[in-house]
Amino acid sequence: MDRGSGFSSMNQQSGLTVRRHSRREIRLEALLRVSGACSSQVRLTGSSGAEDGWVRAFVLDASEGGLRIECGVFFPRRSILHLKVTGAKEGEPLLATDIRVQRAEMTGGEGRYSLGTAFVDRSAAAMTSVAALLRHLESVQEDAA
Repeated sequence: MDRGSGFSSMNQQSGLTVRRHSRREIRLEALLRVSGACSSQVRLTGSSGAEDGWVRAFVLDASEGGLRIECGVFFPRRSILHLKVTGAKEGEPLLATDIRVQRAEMTGGEGRYSLGTAFVDRSAAAMTSVAALLRHLESVQEDAA
């Protein structure tokens, strides 16, 4: 299902949030690690459940602007994280890129967090990888229908 999404810009006159990108709802396994760009400010503790610096997560929706991710670790706004979307198959990740946390909210009081993120690398090569992931998601959803 598509929903309005992406990363919002505020309309100064009306106070409404304007979505720039259409979101595709999904549930893909992923791994997160603090990127070297902010490793001096954000450090994972032993209680984070990280394995070799990676935290297990799920990508809940995706768009050309970024991803919504659920994980059991709080990452503060502006944190830069390295993301690997592992998907259902072993081997090469469906997407490997750096993301910036735009918003972080606790969900359901169960020690789970919803992270709204934006892609850090907006180069043509990175956006080609994102487009390939979105095409993959559309084909999977069509097969399931």
